[in-house]
Amino acid sequence: MVIDDVTGKMLRMVRNVFDKRDVAVPDSPHGRNVEGAPKMDHETQEWPIPEEFVSELDELKYHYQADPLPLYHDGHLVEPSHANEVTINGAIVEVHFGVLHWRIRDFDTFQADVDKVVILKPGYGHHTSNYKRPHDSEKLPERDTKKSRQEASSSSSEV
Repeated sequence: MVIDDVTGKMLRMVRNVFDKRDVAVPDSPHGRNVEGAPKMDHETQEWPIPEEFVSELDELKYHYQADPLPLYHDGHLVEPSHANEVTINGAIVEVHFGVLHWRIRDFDTFQADVDKVVILKPGYGHHTSNYKRPHDSEKLPERDTKKSRQEASSSSSEV
């Protein structure tokens, strides 16, 4: 998210990770062997994805191609397979982008086309819990350090 200095409005920058292919890659071994048939690119074929989503990727990779957002950390390109190792959550980043503008009748439309992201200061790690505070079952018993008023007055002595 970026705050526009002129209008003060918050702008959302979005970039698709997959783009529609001009020509679908054949998904059968016979179709792939046809002379001149489009081939699966290495980036899409080797796209790092959790095991639970492999079947969904297998369904769309013949029609869509991976187009990773270039992410840089310490002056080096972060490969997509290592992107989760770099702490982006809460990081301070420099975003390089271009702005597209359309005027349709009396309505202005802007679109930010993100080119790359440079991590200036890594963020914080992910929390292991979705709770803002520990859940009741996770709390440790608290020590009773407060004395009741009665205990405090009876233990004090006047001279």
